[in-house]
Amino acid sequence: MRAIVAKVAALVGLALVFMVSWNCNETLVGPDTAVRMSPREIGVGTLWAGVWSVTAEVEITNIMTTSDDGTGPTLQFRGFTRGPSCPAEFVWEPATATLAAGESELLLFRFSAENAYAASTCELTMDYGITPAAAATRYSDDPPILEVIYAAVEGGCQLSPDAYLDFGEVEVGNSSNQTLTVNNMASDYLGDLVLDFKPSFEVSSGDCSSFSVNSADTTGVLADGESQDINVEFSPAAEGSFQCTLSFSPLRDPEDPSEPEAPNNCPDEVVLSGTGLPAATPEWTDCSLTGFSQDLYGLYGASSSEIYAAGGIGDVLKSGGTCVWEDLNTGISDVTLAGVWANSTASDTAVWAVGNLTSAPTTGAIVRGNASGWSKVDEDFSVAYGDVWGGSLDDIYFVGTGIASDFPNGRYWNGATVDTFTIDFGMSELTGVNGTANDDVWIVLGESSASYSVYRFQGTQWANQTLPFTPNPLNDVWVRQGTGFYAVYAVGDDGGIYHYDGSTWTDESISGEDDDFFGVWVSETGQVWAVGENGKIYHKSGTTWTRQNPPAGIDGDLYDVWGSSDENVFAAGADGLILRYAW
Repeated sequence: MRAIVAKVAALVGLALVFMVSWNCNETLVGPDTAVRMSPREIGVGTLWAGVWSVTAEVEITNIMTTSDDGTGPTLQFRGFTRGPSCPAEFVWEPATATLAAGESELLLFRFSAENAYAASTCELTMDYGITPAAAATRYSDDPPILEVIYAAVEGGCQLSPDAYLDFGEVEVGNSSNQTLTVNNMASDYLGDLVLDFKPSFEVSSGDCSSFSVNSADTTGVLADGESQDINVEFSPAAEGSFQCTLSFSPLRDPEDPSEPEAPNNCPDEVVLSGTGLPAATPEWTDCSLTGFSQDLYGLYGASSSEIYAAGGIGDVLKSGGTCVWEDLNTGISDVTLAGVWANSTASDTAVWAVGNLTSAPTTGAIVRGNASGWSKVDEDFSVAYGDVWGGSLDDIYFVGTGIASDFPNGRYWNGATVDTFTIDFGMSELTGVNGTANDDVWIVLGESSASYSVYRFQGTQWANQTLPFTPNPLNDVWVRQGTGFYAVYAVGDDGGIYHYDGSTWTDESISGEDDDFFGVWVSETGQVWAVGENGKIYHKSGTTWTRQNPPAGIDGDLYDVWGSSDENVFAAGADGLILRYAW
C-alpha cells in the first residue's frame, strides 16, 4: 500500500506518507527543558477517504537532569489536546506513558479519514506532568506542539444509485430488475493515476436465494473513467420479506496477490431487500353488452382479436379480444342460433352459425357472415342443428338431431357442396363437434347410453370411441394437440368431465357436483375450463380441478367457453351474460 501512496503523492504534488521535517531548534536542551519530541511536523498529503490510512512514528524523550543519587524527575505523558481543526481520526498509541529521566517512548500515529477534508493544519498539544512535583518548577516549559498537515477526498470508486437496493413488493412468480452501476473515478481526484479493477460480488449473509447478480456483468475490467452496469434481479421464491448482503470487492487488474483489492473508495457491502407477495391470478369480470338480454349459446374466436358470440334470434356479437362487445345486427330475424365457428385467413374471414327456425324448431338453418354481410345459406327441414366446427373454410361440420331415425343428423361442407352423414341413429342428438384437423374430428352425443356417446372421424369413416364406463349425456367436446400432449375433453350432465389422452379415457367428474356442464375449452398449454349451470366455472391446471368464482351476484347458466390464451378466457350464457377471465 505504501508504494501506491508514494506514487499518488508524486502525481498530486503532496506526500502521502507522514513527511518528517527536522529542525535543530525544535529540541531545546537546557535546564528548563523537560521533554523532547521529534519530529514536530507531519505532512499527510491527500488521502482517499474511507480507504487509505497512513502511519508515522514520533519519539518523545524525558530529558530532565538526573540528580547525584541517580534519580530524576519522572515524566507523565498524558496524550495530546486536539486543536479546533483536528478530526477524531487522528489517534496515537500508546495513549499514555511514564518515562523516567533519560527514557524515550515511540508514539505511533495513525490517520484514517472517514470523511473528505480540505487541506488544513492540525495542532496537537502535548499534555504531560512531572514528578516529584517540586521538580516541575525547575523544568517548567511550554508544552510541545505537533503539527499535522492533511487533506482527504472522496474516493475514486462509486456505486450508484447507492449500496442499498430495495425492490419493494413483487408477486411470487414474477421478478423485478434494478441496475447497480460501478464507476471508476480515480483520475477525477488523483490526476493521472490508473487503477483498473473488476467488480466482484460474493454472498455475505442473509437469504440470498431470491436475488441474483448477472455474472456476465462482472467479467469486464473497468479502466479509469469507465463504468459498468450490473443487473440485479429479485424473484421471490415465497411470500415474505427477503434481505441479502453481498460483499463487494474491486479486484485489482492486473492481479496483485499481496494487495488484491484496488484502493478505491467503494462500500464493502451491497444490501438487497424485497418482499414477496402472494401470486396474483386473473379474475372473472362481467363484460355483458349493456341492453342485450338474449341467451348466448355459442362462443368462438377466429383469432385473439376477433371473437364471436351467437344466440338469440340471429344475434351475433363481436369482441376485439377485450371486454368490449358490439352487436353486429345480422338481419337474420327467423333463426334461433345455437352454435358458432369462425375462421380468418389472409384472403377471407368467415363466421358460420347454426340454429333452427323460430317458427319450426325442428327445421335447421345455417347462417354465414363475411365481408359481404350476413345470409342464410341453407335451410333443412330434416335436422335441428346444435353445433358447428371447421378445420378450414372448406371443411366444416354441422351437427344436430334428425327428425327420424332414417334421416341424417350431420352435414359436411367441402367448400362447394353439402353432404350428409349419420352418427348412431338419425334421431340421436349430436351436441358437440370439435377437432384438430379434417382427419381428426370428434363428436359427442347427448344420450344416456353406455354404447353410443363419442365418435371420431380420421379420414375414412366415423368410429365409435365410446367411454369405457357409462357416461352422463354429453353436451360439448374440445380437442387439443399441444406440445407434448394430446387431449380430448368431453363434458355433460351432473358434473360429468371425461378426458382422453390419446390412449386412455379417465373419468374426471367433479365429486359432489350435480350441476350440468355445457361447455369446455382446452388451451395450448393444456389448461382446461368447463362451464355450466348456475354460473359454475371449473379450471384444471396440471392435474387439479379448481372451482373459480364468477363476479359477485352472477349465477346465470353459462353455455360455452373459449379463450385466446390461459389469461384471456371468455364464457357466455343466459340473458346475454358474457364473462372474461383476465388480469
